[in-house]
Amino acid sequence: MSSAFPLITLAALAVGAAAASWPSKWDDEARVLDGPTAVVGNGTARLFVERGSDGKPSAIGIALSEGALAGLSTHMNSTSRCFDKNGDGTLAHGECLGDDQVNLELPAGTEKLGLPFRWAMVNWNPEGHMQPAPPVWSAPHFDFHFYIADQAVIEGIRPGPCAELIDCQDSARASRPLAATHLPAGYIDVGAAVQSMGNHLVDSQDPELADPSLGFSRTFIYGTYDGQLAFLEPMVSIAYMSRLRSECTSLRTPEAVAVAGYYPTTYCVRYDAASATHRVTLEGLVYREAA
Repeated sequence: MSSAFPLITLAALAVGAAAASWPSKWDDEARVLDGPTAVVGNGTARLFVERGSDGKPSAIGIALSEGALAGLSTHMNSTSRCFDKNGDGTLAHGECLGDDQVNLELPAGTEKLGLPFRWAMVNWNPEGHMQPAPPVWSAPHFDFHFYIADQAVIEGIRPGPCAELIDCQDSARASRPLAATHLPAGYIDVGAAVQSMGNHLVDSQDPELADPSLGFSRTFIYGTYDGQLAFLEPMVSIAYMSRLRSECTSLRTPEAVAVAGYYPTTYCVRYDAASATHRVTLEGLVYREAA
């Protein structure tokens, strides 16, 4: 059985020389705060936070260098999020989700900014998601998880035979519903609870689900665990990112939140030609009290 957090193929965590170009130290005057880098494909990824002139956070995002879209695995692996469902001692197709993953740390000092996010995870899905996921999501894509839940809690979600290869007791915990005021309009539980990750609430109004002929470009997931909001997740196809477009989409936000902090009202997928980086961001941050 693999570890709960396997490293991405050709993408082990990197600090070293790559980190030197994106410093992580706290600076009270800095408008952009950068976290340490991790290797993805032939490039790197990092978490960053942008601040407005008033010092308040205006965006949190993940930046991928241009090389990160190359050198990625082309097939799902047999080490990530696996469970031997038939007990034959081997892992066959359908017994691993097979994504490649790196974890990202927040920039040093961001605890001063009132963000609810604690860490992030980038997942590369070379063959998309298997059934029972909608077939339109079988396209190669990245999942960008911005976690509110503690990393130790997420790491403790065990493998097993239920839902998407998750321990059945943990699947039940992952599927505990949010309070009605914490559930964004139109989001539904489709039984997509995943080991070492949490449950995924799907946007029932996603146009690609209504008309798969549109193909997969991007969508937004709300993640839960144990009746609490656990993460916010843009899913973005590599085909869409490769078009070097910049586009923002308004979010349907819940009426209330359980953890106080700055929450997004939009998410964006951008390409910055000057720095040759792809950026997936949560923007339009608004401070919300816990309720």
